[in-house]
Amino acid sequence: MTTPIRVLVLEDRPEDAELMLLELQRAGFEPDWKRVDTEQEYLVNLDPEVDIILSDYSMPQFDGLRALILLQDRELDIPFILVTGGFEELGIACLKQGAADYLIKDRLGRLGPAVTQALEEKKLRAEKREAEQALRESEERYRTLFEDSRDAIIIASGEGRIIDFNYAALRMFGYHRDEMLTIDDRDLFVDPEQANRFVEQLGQHGSVRNFDAKLRTKDGDEMDCLVAASQRRSEDGASQARNSVIRSIGAQK
Repeated sequence: MTTPIRVLVLEDRPEDAELMLLELQRAGFEPDWKRVDTEQEYLVNLDPEVDIILSDYSMPQFDGLRALILLQDRELDIPFILVTGGFEELGIACLKQGAADYLIKDRLGRLGPAVTQALEEKKLRAEKREAEQALRESEERYRTLFEDSRDAIIIASGEGRIIDFNYAALRMFGYHRDEMLTIDDRDLFVDPEQANRFVEQLGQHGSVRNFDAKLRTKDGDEMDCLVAASQRRSEDGASQARNSVIRSIGAQK
């Protein structure tokens, strides 16, 4: 079974372009191709749907390095393979500029594998971009839920130092943002023994729900609260962070 591939060939000699396409066919590709040999034609045919660019280095009105720079200026992720007449230093210069590979014209037997590898690397880059975008979107959704929650949300390190919190937590406890970052989540408990029980249960079970706690604001007011918390651990079992969601169910002086 052949693999369809869209190829833009930058080459002023038609017979050399035909040799490249023959090698692609031998490697199992079915090329849909266009040959150009000027900068204007090249720019007109630079299309995100192109799978691969095969370029000679030196042409009467254009050159491969210029073509690679123009491709990068358009921010198109199309693998660019230079096919040079024998000057390896030109190929190395293009590799440094970002070309996927380079070949010598009289050694085209490696063209098929080079194209296969370049397309696989492009696929991996696309998958990485998609994963990074999905992560950013997930983080944005989390941050929106985090900030919009009416319950106080506090994230503490494995040792208990508060490292993040939402606006509801500042409003509930009355601290300024910089003050909140200097305290331990156990400092919010009125009773140190209750704080220790909370940490102990969280360590044993990995999470706690509806933990009855009496907590204290910065001004010393005491609140009856319900705390739900979970603990993240590293692969070696060490505590990395604990997340607490706190809901006030009453207040007293």
